Amino acid sequence: MTVTQFAILRHLDRFGKLPLSRLAEAMVMDRTSLYRALAPLEREGWVIISSAGQRTKVATLSANGKVAMSNATGQWEYAQNAMLTAIGADEWRDLAVALGGIVSASQALPA
Repeated sequence: MTVTQFAILRHLDRFGKLPLSRLAEAMVMDRTSLYRALAPLEREGWVIISSAGQRTKVATLSANGKVAMSNATGQWEYAQNAMLTAIGADEWRDLAVALGGIVSASQALPA
């Protein structure tokens, strides 16, 4: 499981069934990249993609997806703690603030 795939599973676990456009927005991804990232998750049976109207598709975390995410959570926490230890709490906080600023600036750009 990649970091992006884990992030998608976490979003779906937190927010439940989401239209793909809202999921892409929440992940700060363009829809094409999201669709490519969802394909293997759907093949693994971790995510269910279904129609919700004529032009809307929604993603839902499956029971197998919850298990996969739960199994990967320990590794994710280990990686987070290792990075925090390596760079320190102040630098980690500064990085989070800087990345938040980059995301906000990119969202303000015209499409």
